[in-house]
Amino acid sequence: MRSEYGPIKGANVVDWPISYADLEPYYSKVEHVVGISGEVRAHPQQEPRSTKDFPYPPTQEHGLAQLIDKTCVDMKLHPLRTARAILSKPLNAERRSCEYSGYCGSYGCASGAKGSAREALLNVALTTGKCRVIARAKVNRLLSNTKGEVTHAEYVDSSAQTKTISARIFVVACQAVETSRLLLLSRGVNHEQGLGNQHGQVGKNMLFSAGGSGYGEFPYARMSEELAAQYKVRGPFINRGLQDWYEINDRQLGRVKGGTVDFLLRHPNPINRAAGIKRD
Repeated sequence: MRSEYGPIKGANVVDWPISYADLEPYYSKVEHVVGISGEVRAHPQQEPRSTKDFPYPPTQEHGLAQLIDKTCVDMKLHPLRTARAILSKPLNAERRSCEYSGYCGSYGCASGAKGSAREALLNVALTTGKCRVIARAKVNRLLSNTKGEVTHAEYVDSSAQTKTISARIFVVACQAVETSRLLLLSRGVNHEQGLGNQHGQVGKNMLFSAGGSGYGEFPYARMSEELAAQYKVRGPFINRGLQDWYEINDRQLGRVKGGTVDFLLRHPNPINRAAGIKRD
């Protein structure tokens, strides 16, 4: 990012020490393990891939997708099929294909199609008999030895008892804020300022994606009965996005990083509907 777009005043922007080529094999592996449905389309911002397409065909699409395609093509834009971590075909008895219930947001997945850690990873691990999930446990700190190696995790269980658990390998993956907090609390003989914080940088830098949202309304009164009936169907995904502004060349701003425009329908589930009523 620094090489491509230059420094940002007041920010500690640096280039990543690893390349896209280093990461790409793992992207491909995750696509197969988690189960990604979609279709690769050629476009100006297309990323290099080691596989020709996604492991599963696209999920069912809402009728609005065709309208977005036509409008974008008329505007000389490049509509893309949004890849989804949702199975369009069954993987096994436990993970059926999407049933288009609209319960993705705010809920678990009744069919197992959703590519969450619970459905795609934990359930599979549990069937091996070599994985145990300790529910309602919160890790307070990681304990290390005189060599600086982490040996135990200290946690509070559901009965408010403090316990420890040992392992050869620990994975700290509790997102940006909680990961930093846990590392800073995990002081030891060789980690006086917190685990991995010998340079005082833990919790001082954050890489994040900003975004904005807007919405449009399509009055049924202006449509034919046939088209209105088609648009009233809820469940299938719009599955469309644009990356024509992934990079922006502006006379005033100069060359800057842009992003992706994603077209979505609100999830038609009770929590989403209730949230809308609250805001109105």
